[in-house]
Amino acid sequence: MSVEGSSGEVHHEPPLPFLDSETPDVQDRRFTVVKILESTKFNQKDFSQEEQAWMVREQLLLSEQNAFQPQWLATIGRRLYQILGQNIQQVIEAAVADAKRLSTWLHIRLRFPADDPKYVRLTDYPWELLHNDYGFLAHQGVTFSRYIAYKSPRPNLPSVERLNVLLISSGAGDDRIGLKSLPSDEREAIAQGLQHAREQGAIQLEILTPPTLNTLRRRLLERQTAAVPHVLHFDGHGFFGKRCNEAGCRKAYKQSKQECECGATLGEAQGYLVFEQSNGTADYVSAQELGELLGNLGRREQPNSEQGIALVVLSSCKSGMSRLSDSVFNGVAQNLIGRGIPSVVAMPYSISVAAASAFAEDFYRSLGQKESLAIALRRGQSAMGIEGNQWYRPVLYLRWEDNDGGQLFDQVVRAMNEEFVNPLAQKEQNLIWKDTHMTATYEYDVFISHASEDKEDFVRPLAKELQNRGYRVWYDEISLSWGDNLSSSIDKGISQSKFGIIVLSQNFFKKKWTERELNGFVSKEVNDEKVILPIWHQVSKKEVLAFSPTLAGKIAIDSSQGIDYIVNKFVDIMTQNDVPHSKPIDNFPENSPSSNSPQILPRIKSSRQQLRLQEELTDLREEREACNNQYRSAIDEAQRVRLKRKLDDLDNQIDNIERQLDNM
Repeated sequence: MSVEGSSGEVHHEPPLPFLDSETPDVQDRRFTVVKILESTKFNQKDFSQEEQAWMVREQLLLSEQNAFQPQWLATIGRRLYQILGQNIQQVIEAAVADAKRLSTWLHIRLRFPADDPKYVRLTDYPWELLHNDYGFLAHQGVTFSRYIAYKSPRPNLPSVERLNVLLISSGAGDDRIGLKSLPSDEREAIAQGLQHAREQGAIQLEILTPPTLNTLRRRLLERQTAAVPHVLHFDGHGFFGKRCNEAGCRKAYKQSKQECECGATLGEAQGYLVFEQSNGTADYVSAQELGELLGNLGRREQPNSEQGIALVVLSSCKSGMSRLSDSVFNGVAQNLIGRGIPSVVAMPYSISVAAASAFAEDFYRSLGQKESLAIALRRGQSAMGIEGNQWYRPVLYLRWEDNDGGQLFDQVVRAMNEEFVNPLAQKEQNLIWKDTHMTATYEYDVFISHASEDKEDFVRPLAKELQNRGYRVWYDEISLSWGDNLSSSIDKGISQSKFGIIVLSQNFFKKKWTERELNGFVSKEVNDEKVILPIWHQVSKKEVLAFSPTLAGKIAIDSSQGIDYIVNKFVDIMTQNDVPHSKPIDNFPENSPSSNSPQILPRIKSSRQQLRLQEELTDLREEREACNNQYRSAIDEAQRVRLKRKLDDLDNQIDNIERQLDNM
């Protein structure tokens, strides 16, 4: 976990916040906290005896075990704040103080990697409840947005002069699973909130009738005869669970159910919105279905920059949940972000009709005043009552190129730097906050990611020439020392490097470790304009395309053009970015890795080459085990012969790597 602000960058390795050390296997009580946040009052049957005992110890539940502690919400927020560590807290406190002094909003962007394992997924935690000694940060002029980092360009939709809002208000319920039919309160609250903005011509409201998926699909295709909606607001039930996909069935079930009443096997749990069918009954529309529909809306046969849906508002319970799913994109909000919708307001937890109505009215009043999404969200939360247990339930997902606060109107886009002081954003694996108003400083100008087999003929001469030109180079032979922690040293090198030169070769394509380094720079490039500088080393475009279509689309330099040409191109890039030279370094290792120089031997033998070999060995052993299982179960003789040859080949590879490791 890292934070970068006006006082510099600090790092901290926090523990998970809600572990129960009193249980034999140290239970993670993260989802106990989710159940608490879902609740409006304590209900004993919702929690096991072990959960209740932990809640009492954590001062979330009264000792009589009949009601939550009065300050249970603040207790959760304080626990989250505590695990950040003192140094990160100081960066946040300084930013909050600056915003207060200048009477401005402070925008904190929480960035999460899309590939977080589900058992430690950081998006499951209610970070919007962060609470310091003075109260919830959200009540101290702080706004939050959530950013999911994955390998795809951020959308960059044009801003607009007037917002077209399409409201889908579904009252459908389902008695089978306890969903009651909904009244029209929120639809009226939205209309009320939009009234002033409509009078000033800032917002135009359209209500979809009837609120069915087919009607929505037809409306979105009416590009020639109707205005494109910029905001799609769904008011209705949300559900996270499973649905039978057999024709004529489509019944919904809770997450734990494995089989439908009709006998069909149920798939993985995901989020659903409950539209109406033509007869008014519930129609469960999945995150995948809605994401596919809205994500493809802006696609054309030819490149275009047409305005499309910029914001989806989901006034639906659990529309921002992806609990225990293999993919974070199984939640409705997350799937829409993954499909290219730049901003989504959603509810990870259940929400009352009254609270949703109060939120909607003030949220749209704020948008009508042309405030940003982050500020409008905060206005809506305040209207829900800051002393209750509903205000934290709406959250903002935002992934929009050059629009960190989520400004929809073109007259105000230029003012982002005036509205937000010291925005904080994430850069590495977990929660990382970065001051986007300061000039970033890096320990290294460039990190060279490469396969060790390419050192001798290309990488080492390149690194040496870059250093001779005065650039600070992260390169394992000069940056790693005897006894260094390899993994953490490389991670730090990636985070502290302005650029990453990626030497793509057949050897590079085969390595797990180089793939990890590449993923690190892809994550950095999500926030920076340009980070990755690819070099093709004895590979063709077809081979690069097979490895990574995204990398193949980047302008690259071929290593055959020579070291001087490549270094001169790097000098041009550094000059464009106004990065000063450092003094040339004359302690570069000798040319040969087999040299007897005492300066280089310890570094080579304890470098990342050893860690790469260990990773390859693990992969080969896993592959051998799988192959052996296939061999034992194979019946066809020809298949057994092929598998036996493969086993022999794997054994030879394993023996070879083990010998290399023994000689290190």
